[in-house]
Amino acid sequence: MEEKELTPFEVFQENAEAKRAELEAIHKVKVTAFIVNVSGDFPENPFSVAYLKDPQRIVKMKAVDALDQSGTMAGDMILNSCLLPESDPRILNDDPKYDTLYMTMIGKARELVTYYSIVVKKN
Repeated sequence: MEEKELTPFEVFQENAEAKRAELEAIHKVKVTAFIVNVSGDFPENPFSVAYLKDPQRIVKMKAVDALDQSGTMAGDMILNSCLLPESDPRILNDDPKYDTLYMTMIGKARELVTYYSIVVKKN
């Protein structure tokens, strides 16, 4: 039986996951990897990854409180507090051409805040 060849995105995902596990061992904290395909905006470098260390409790609390006011601000709070330097440098680049990537990563971080909010409401 012939093995299926991985797509470039699948190879990127595997490499990003290996790096995420390595970063967890280095930082001794849970690390989450947000992996996105940005080929529509950046065909020359079509994939991006943000590595986020697990936020401190106070950051989680502030982000959950901010979620009701502004989902983007809550996501921004997590992204800027937890982004590791091994992440794609385009994420924090102020050049407007990277705004879509930045906003995409804020959306991913907002998903984490939404999860934290659900946990708080359950208890």
